[in-house]
Amino acid sequence: MQEILDTILVVGAGISGIRSALDLAIMGYSVKLIDKANYTGGTLVRLDHQFPDDSCGICRMLPLFERDDPGQYCLRRGVSHDNMEVMRATELIGLEGEPGRFTATLRRKPTMVDRDRCIGCGRCADVCPVVVPKRLNDGLTMRKAIYLPLPYDLPNNYVVDLDACTRCGACQKSCPTKAVDLSMEASERQIGVGAVILAAGFGMYSPAAEGNYCYHHPNVVTSLEFERLMSPSGPNQGRLLRPGDGKEAERVAWLQCVGSRDHKVDADFCSSACCMYSIKQSVLAKEFCGQELDAAIFYMDMRTYGKNFQSYRDRAQREHGVRFVRSRIHSVEPSSPRGDLNLTYVDQGGGMVSETFDLVVLAVGQRPAPDARALAEITGISLTPQGFVKAQPFSLTRSSREGIFASGSFAGLRDISESVIAANGASLAASLLLASRGKGISEIQVAPAAGGNRDRAAPRVYVAIWACGEAMWQAADLDDIVAQTAPMSSVGTVRIVRDPDPFEGSSELKDSVAGSECNRLLICSCVPNIFAGRLRQFAQNLGLEASEVEVIDLRPRLEPEGDRDALRIRGDIVSRISLGVDKLSGTLPWRTPSAAIEPRALVIGGGIAGLTAALAIANHGFPVHVVEKTSELGGNLLNLRRTLDGGQPQRLLAETIAAVIHHRNIRIHKNARVVKFEGQVGRFATTVMNQDATVERIGHGVTIVATGGREAATKSYCFGQSERIVTQGEFERKLDEGAIVAEELGTVAMVQCVDSREKSRPYCSRICCATALKNALYLKEKNPGGDVFIFYRDLMSYGFIETYYTLARQKGVVFIPYGVERKPGVVVENGAPVLTAVDPILGREFQIRADMLVLSTGVVSHNCGEPARVLGLKLDKNGFYQEEESKWRPVDLSRRGVFGCGLAHSPRNITESIAMAQASALRSLRFLSKAQLSAGDATLASVDPQSCMGCRTCVDLCEFQAISFDDNRKASRIDEMMCQGCGVCAAACPVGAISVGNYTAGRMIGWIEAMLAD
Repeated sequence: MQEILDTILVVGAGISGIRSALDLAIMGYSVKLIDKANYTGGTLVRLDHQFPDDSCGICRMLPLFERDDPGQYCLRRGVSHDNMEVMRATELIGLEGEPGRFTATLRRKPTMVDRDRCIGCGRCADVCPVVVPKRLNDGLTMRKAIYLPLPYDLPNNYVVDLDACTRCGACQKSCPTKAVDLSMEASERQIGVGAVILAAGFGMYSPAAEGNYCYHHPNVVTSLEFERLMSPSGPNQGRLLRPGDGKEAERVAWLQCVGSRDHKVDADFCSSACCMYSIKQSVLAKEFCGQELDAAIFYMDMRTYGKNFQSYRDRAQREHGVRFVRSRIHSVEPSSPRGDLNLTYVDQGGGMVSETFDLVVLAVGQRPAPDARALAEITGISLTPQGFVKAQPFSLTRSSREGIFASGSFAGLRDISESVIAANGASLAASLLLASRGKGISEIQVAPAAGGNRDRAAPRVYVAIWACGEAMWQAADLDDIVAQTAPMSSVGTVRIVRDPDPFEGSSELKDSVAGSECNRLLICSCVPNIFAGRLRQFAQNLGLEASEVEVIDLRPRLEPEGDRDALRIRGDIVSRISLGVDKLSGTLPWRTPSAAIEPRALVIGGGIAGLTAALAIANHGFPVHVVEKTSELGGNLLNLRRTLDGGQPQRLLAETIAAVIHHRNIRIHKNARVVKFEGQVGRFATTVMNQDATVERIGHGVTIVATGGREAATKSYCFGQSERIVTQGEFERKLDEGAIVAEELGTVAMVQCVDSREKSRPYCSRICCATALKNALYLKEKNPGGDVFIFYRDLMSYGFIETYYTLARQKGVVFIPYGVERKPGVVVENGAPVLTAVDPILGREFQIRADMLVLSTGVVSHNCGEPARVLGLKLDKNGFYQEEESKWRPVDLSRRGVFGCGLAHSPRNITESIAMAQASALRSLRFLSKAQLSAGDATLASVDPQSCMGCRTCVDLCEFQAISFDDNRKASRIDEMMCQGCGVCAAACPVGAISVGNYTAGRMIGWIEAMLAD
């Protein structure tokens, strides 16, 4: 029998692909990450800011522990891990075999540049005669046929655009390292993999074919083009200038739903992310250009359905003055030879309005990835009618073929946080597949951590000065630099590496260092980026710690400025080398802190989210304790009988509960509660009070909180004054029980956003509109002649829910918009609710006498305050558990090793709650898969207890909860496992009692003085 393979192929190196690949690599799997592009990062490389904090933050996807394994640099610049092979310009062209034993055929496209030899000097681009539009900037700027795919990639290698290349040979002749090879051909290889994750991203709708939006006009841009206009790496270095004439924009309009919610372009779906990225762009435009800039968003429904989305929208309007205009613009027209644009629309009062703008931004919708159908044919999976991966019921990631999983937007319409959650889920599904076939994480052989084995004598530094082709020969006297470097304290050997080829030169260097008596290595180069990915390998081969190898950048010292002569350049270079030598000579070997992990999990909450997470962990072979405060498992799912898409929640629940009850690795505590919680990630200790009042202490490595939520109570709209006024949950339950008979209802009215998206509850509960659509369609199915009216503010039918919104209108459901300033009025007459509202077209009041009034009251957290207090967790302003970072760590809660999912985290539907549970389980398994948890590097803080004055400033400032105050020794204490070495505590300590690794105050001052010296 063939062996099950523990290698997993991830197709696509965008955000979701990177997340999935990192997840699996950290757990110990071998990962092959491929992307057809010449860079990693996908669409995100063209975005600089993400709401809600309008920053980047992608680095937060890097691990907090074991953090030496991946490259510790910005993930926008590339991704690496010891267990991961990244293959750019590579496509999947064939897949055969069965789950656990696939054979994947990969094709690598020729880039015409050898990545190992290219030093990024740019001489090839200087001589290239071909100029073409730059794709990174969406054609707003130009580039050469040989170019850098990203300006900040690491390592930054040039590639050839085969569609534009004339093969004139100029670039090949100019390359000093012989990296350019125009005879390079495509290559193929076959690899064995146990599972495949498809994370090939998404496409964007092109408005070019729609003449009414005037996209051919230079001052009409798409949302991605606008991102590049605002980017510091874009065509205007961050200034918002009109492409047509370079004028600073003063009035900007955003038009929503371009290519979405439009049957004319086969888009009966909502692209989910457009509303929020338009709000973000408008806020950034106001901040970049000044609050006097007029920013207007024209929309049909402002879909702020995510956690804290509504608050962000409210701030945009209240604090930044962004205008929100409810109207779908039919066309854009040039208004003058100056390049201005005119929009004509009907306002809420029915009047015609005409406005002129400098710039119009089209919020274009998502589309399936361009190669989605080709990948579907290769992998044998099914697609939806819209062209996305068809997922199995109650799953975001499982495709129609076992062993093939979808990640991120490749399977649907998602924003960043939802893509990250789906990526976690895809990683978990792949791991579960291999575990079910006997190749779980406990079977994987994890390579031992590298450790130095050289003699720890006094520091002796080997200084390698890379000649960098002609640059240093022309700018400085290398022999004189060697003569000045050799006498430096702690320098053992100085060598000039004259071979400009980094591939050959580095091999020669390793042999030379190994034969010396040096125990430190300083590489001085004008292209330091080419060594960044090799430092750990250098260290391992030479028996050095990673901190004992350093690279310094000499490029700025080689570039003449004004009257800088060769003598001044040599002085700068020697000064920089001296600084590097001093840094390495003061670097002491360290003991990498580590701690044993309790190989079990605690799950608090027995609803579908908690049970899903418990099963996922237990199926990997780890014991799980489930604590449920009631006598019955199931939570809110006990009351749901159907879903909008026809799913069977009761069947799902029954199967899940049966699997949990009979699982040998799961122990259930009913009528129980957590009364004490202490410890840190990897070594928690929890006291549980069981139903018989006995107390049990449980040791565990991770914690998952799934305490649920509930339908909100209300007193609005005469609720409680008539049996004919019910909530959506009560309505569904009574329909199922037969207490309400659908066929007997002549007129049913529904009111959305009851007490929601207002000051008292400033968030959207996400599920209410879908629930209203589900119940309305059920009524129409049972009683086609009955009337159903839905009063709404913004219909939150995001993603493919939009299809059901369309279907409901086709079935005769009447949707009536209302504003928060003028809600429908309700009175009860003879036991029946009577609604008074304003006709949005005629502007007149009308009445509806309803047989039933159904209120969508939304979701509130299920008394999270007490669990949060016991667990030491933070709650957000709405009473849900506060995640650590909404985009990049959406299920990590405010305490390390504690994860949240389901309604306790935020309002979600069944499938979304399950996806969060899977993400939480995956995040937990990253810890449980390790016998020891390692801090990772030497940049850890330490406290001198003799100097500490006990002010506790550091305790309050540490965002990683790594510092506590020790009452016995009257000083702060730092948990080495939790410390991330950020240095905030050291900077804030008023008496200098805290230092970070080898970066003592004295040494830092010395370095600063050296850098400032002439």
